[in-house]
Amino acid sequence: MVRHSKSSTASVRLIVTPDHLRLEVQDCGVGITEATGGGLGLIAMRERADILQGKLELIRPPEGGTLVILEMPLTQPATV
Repeated sequence: MVRHSKSSTASVRLIVTPDHLRLEVQDCGVGITEATGGGLGLIAMRERADILQGKLELIRPPEGGTLVILEMPLTQPATV
């Protein structure tokens, strides 16, 4: 985190329901840009979220920094 964001702090929030998980990680660093938004690390994170039928979102809040949100189901879809 420090390497890319130049932030010394971050907050982590985990919300779990019986069928859903939401993980939020937010820092107060330099923020993510279009140029840095396609790095291999972020591509790998998105691919892993897809494998788990989840969604990864990267947001640059107005106050600065970066907010990363992972949402995924905790139940597996039925296979036929």
